[in-house]
Amino acid sequence: MATAIRRIAPSEYAARAAEAIPFEPVAERTIGVFQLYHVLPQQRLQLHIFEPRYRGLVARALQREPRTFAMCGPGAQVLCEVEITSHDQSRDGRYYIEVVGRRRLRCERDWQDNSNLRVAVVSELSDDAVLPQQEATLAAAAAALAAASMALIRTTYQRSGRLDPSTMEVLGAEPPSDFEALGLWAAALVNELPPLRAVRDIRLHVLRETDSLRRMHLVQAVIHACLDELDSAPATMLDRLVRISRALLDYRELGPFTLVGAGAACVACRTWGQMAMVFVALYALLAISVMGVRAPEH
Repeated sequence: MATAIRRIAPSEYAARAAEAIPFEPVAERTIGVFQLYHVLPQQRLQLHIFEPRYRGLVARALQREPRTFAMCGPGAQVLCEVEITSHDQSRDGRYYIEVVGRRRLRCERDWQDNSNLRVAVVSELSDDAVLPQQEATLAAAAAALAAASMALIRTTYQRSGRLDPSTMEVLGAEPPSDFEALGLWAAALVNELPPLRAVRDIRLHVLRETDSLRRMHLVQAVIHACLDELDSAPATMLDRLVRISRALLDYRELGPFTLVGAGAACVACRTWGQMAMVFVALYALLAISVMGVRAPEH
């Protein structure tokens, strides 16, 4: 139709075309989907890929840059694009990969391919634009969320004596200044910390939300629930024993010299009683060092 009009009335067509608002197509693309559970931006996962359809998905992702695919819960319409940061393949074709969440995606339409893999046409999902009159409210909510996040980190550290490596990956240097990024960062942080086991999973709600203020309020409410849970459970002797046991099993906290020394002492022992005494002494030493751990200042 446009070609016919341009041929019949070229001057009028050119004038109308100049007046028309330029058309900006939506940036859509096709991506394979690994349906397992909801993933947040900045969240890191280690995955064992053994199903043929997902092995093919990973193989194709490794052949391009960036090496990405999408992840979500079964049937979800909001996805997270993840990037493969490391991988290893076994002789039988299985993959062991580590991925990190990059960005949220909205599923526009999807289908199952011949291998029963979900394939989706997606567009990037971002929060609603911030109006000038909302800036002050959002800034106050962001400051409160950042403070609550730091409080949860300190309390968790005081309880356990250490922070999980995945938590440290999410932490980075400082909380993001962007409102959308801050809400997603705090949600990813809370998702990695043990207290979340006491509250409901908020990942899907965080991913679907397009209002930065509502997301920050939601995540802050979960953080307060986590803090309440921690405060209501005083440190018992069992808590202390668990904390020490974690230190015993953590190679990074024991240190190579402690391991070598303990091994040498055990070899030198001639009876089970002597070996038991070595373990008791090592346990007491670790107890003193672990109980003296203090939370870092932020």
